[in-house]
Amino acid sequence: MKALKAFLGKNKIGLIDVGARGGLEPRWRSIDSNIRSLLFEPDERSRNKIESLAHVEEVISMGLGEKEETASLNLCQEPRVSSLLNPHFEFVSRFPDSKRFEVIKSEPIKVTTLDKCLLERGVEYDFIKIDTQGTELDILKGGDSILNSPFIGLEIEVEFLQLYKNQSLFGDVCSYLAKKNFEFFDFVNICRWERNNFTLFGQVIFGDGLFLRTPEVFGSMLNNLSTEHARSKALKYIAIVALYGHIDLLPVCVKQFKRFLEEEDIESVESFHKSLLRRRGIATFIIRVANRVLKLLGIQLIGLQKS
Repeated sequence: MKALKAFLGKNKIGLIDVGARGGLEPRWRSIDSNIRSLLFEPDERSRNKIESLAHVEEVISMGLGEKEETASLNLCQEPRVSSLLNPHFEFVSRFPDSKRFEVIKSEPIKVTTLDKCLLERGVEYDFIKIDTQGTELDILKGGDSILNSPFIGLEIEVEFLQLYKNQSLFGDVCSYLAKKNFEFFDFVNICRWERNNFTLFGQVIFGDGLFLRTPEVFGSMLNNLSTEHARSKALKYIAIVALYGHIDLLPVCVKQFKRFLEEEDIESVESFHKSLLRRRGIATFIIRVANRVLKLLGIQLIGLQKS
């Protein structure tokens, strides 16, 4: 990602990672020198593992929610499934290794809102990743101000079925973010469970959804910023789109942000757009060949149909 680092220059993307058990994801680590990160992890077992990572700047031990309060964190046998909500054992017990959802103990934690936490820091952020086992919508509701600002996008773990009692589901998150002018763009990851194993097949349980403001909407928001600020935001939007592989948006970005970009910015976008298109062509060829082989086995990959 040397081209993206050069493109961003001294600009740093403000990244919030809520439920940051393993630290920043590889896609973000690839441009770590252009990231200003703020991580939230209330589970001490997970927090201790990430505080010493080189790319981690600050880890906050408080939880996030819709309002300030003291809540109970359910510490499960497997730290990554711990939650402020109670596991829905009637559902998860249908699948293997359900014991990982067993609550070892519950401990009180302080919960604050995203808006309050960021207001205290007085620093602008651009993107948020949330993986909090069912409380993602509550966190969004506590970030009303930041979601109304020129915020670029979100990666959110979304469930299609209730792993936790009374949790919000994919449709709830989509509806809320649509009101804030964020569109659902893609599933970064999809997890399927079979009744007797964890494989690439089975029932779709949850996924990581990518939500962005469209270039058209974001471009109109840039009109309210200073020229320098608007250019910085435009560069960061373009970098995030490229990081997530939505290269079809790059020419649209140039069109919508052109009045804020310098000539060298546009040349850089056009250059790595061509490079990414070549890679995409190779990947598409491999996928089509793999799809033909899998068809012989009665398996159909999705995403290759025109309609």
